Amino acid sequence: PKEYQGDQGQIQLARDLGINSISAIYSAFGGWGNPYGWSHIGLTLTDLDRVDKALKKNPKEYQGDQGQIQLARDLEINSIFHLYSAFGGRGNPYGWSHIGLTLTDLDRATEALKKTPKEYQGDQGKIQLARDLEINSISAIYSAFGGRGNPYGWSYIYLTLTDLDRATEALKKTPKEYQGDQGQIQLARDLEINSIFHLYSAFGGRGNPYGWSEIKLTLTDLDRATEALKKTPKEYQGDQGQIQLARDLEINSISHLYSAFSGRGNPYGWSDIKLTLIDLDRAT
Repeated sequence: PKEYQGDQGQIQLARDLGINSISAIYSAFGGWGNPYGWSHIGLTLTDLDRVDKALKKNPKEYQGDQGQIQLARDLEINSIFHLYSAFGGRGNPYGWSHIGLTLTDLDRATEALKKTPKEYQGDQGKIQLARDLEINSISAIYSAFGGRGNPYGWSYIYLTLTDLDRATEALKKTPKEYQGDQGQIQLARDLEINSIFHLYSAFGGRGNPYGWSEIKLTLTDLDRATEALKKTPKEYQGDQGQIQLARDLEINSISHLYSAFSGRGNPYGWSDIKLTLIDLDRAT
């Protein structure tokens, strides 16, 4: 088992077993919190070796996101994200970011934006672009053309077009039912959208008409945390209690708990701890 720890170990296992699809191995033994420390690598071994060779030969040519896109073009790899999954990640030496669009969709979106840029300004414009190109993932478009200070005035919307339309319909039908954070949570339940924050990203923001705040916990973790707090509330008082709850539920982001149960004057005496459990332990 020690030989196959980490992503290099995952790749070595694929080599040893002659399995070209690294993601196939991950699908069986990986997942969040896997004991091997593996991440999801979308490239095959064949493409991994081709990319590695190209990056070693002329690394300067492939710096930044334009370089990442050029590398995808040169190697005819349609999924730019597959490159990032193998060679990207925070602090990667190439300055790459996560681009969710394929090369095909990137080119289609680029053409549309060049042709009628005014039509696609603001978040409504971004949504329209997704509709026009029939790209269900709005965030994939943002990942390629957004970012802070982007010229289109886009923000990050996590909902897919499908879920955006479902949520819009529900809010139009019974808006009073979904007021406040309890209403936001109820909407997530009614639409079976596990990430409450995805709803907020599309309909929230400061001064939103629903009185929603930013809740980072998923419905699953919200219910688990609610159950724990009801069962033994005294155990989780104060910041040490908040940290203990995060440990007990294996929720790495302490601030995600705070976003759902806290705020000023919360009954648990919690403050907003920005460090993750991992970083907290490292700092301690």
